[in-house]
Amino acid sequence: MKVKTLFRTAFFMVVFILITFIISSSVIIVGKFTKKDRIVRLLELIWAKVTVWASGMKIIKKIPPLEEGQNYIFLSNHQSYLDIPVLLTVFSKFFPRFFAKRELFNIFLFGPGMKRCGHFPVDRENKRQGLRDLQNMIEKVKKGESALVFPEGTRSPDPEKMLDFQIGAFILIIKSKVPVVPVIIYGTGKVLPKNSFWVRPQTVKVVALPPMKFDDYSIKEREKLRDYLKKIMEDKFLEIKEWEI
Repeated sequence: MKVKTLFRTAFFMVVFILITFIISSSVIIVGKFTKKDRIVRLLELIWAKVTVWASGMKIIKKIPPLEEGQNYIFLSNHQSYLDIPVLLTVFSKFFPRFFAKRELFNIFLFGPGMKRCGHFPVDRENKRQGLRDLQNMIEKVKKGESALVFPEGTRSPDPEKMLDFQIGAFILIIKSKVPVVPVIIYGTGKVLPKNSFWVRPQTVKVVALPPMKFDDYSIKEREKLRDYLKKIMEDKFLEIKEWEI
């Protein structure tokens, strides 16, 4: 283990714990005095940007023009815990809300902070509750919320590959009828890999494809939509891996 990696990891952990404690507490306190989501989400954005800064990574992004005031479903592959702060930073104008395991909402301060920020709990053990959680997200997206969805369902242990896509994200897309922005993120799985806590700073690439609409798809075509978007995202994933930096 290089000394540089050891110090970077220690620095990141200290900053991450402190900023998470400060922002979670602030969000909860602010939430008791105002119902204005923008203040809470600006606090969350500070958390995301500080987390990215503490990791030492550099972000290279290629994002198409997106309409301000329009909500989107950002559909992204998943490599690391760092994907969320990276994507919250990149798409900061849209304040996308994401699915998170219901258990995370029970963590002291962090869980209530996530709830106040408007993120969506999902029960992965109880299928019936999981469907209710999905329906709740559909209703919020229909009302104008942007969503950040990881169709793989979990972080890929291999930063060079994408996992199979789960079907829930495509039910959300078909039922909400909101434009979809496919997003490919590459590099976070090397900065902070799954099953590791060592932080190794490097360049992270984030590429978004132009928004797509799938209003003509029926719920019976959800698997067809899944396969179509998986192919597009895998092709782009293989392409950006080869980018010269």
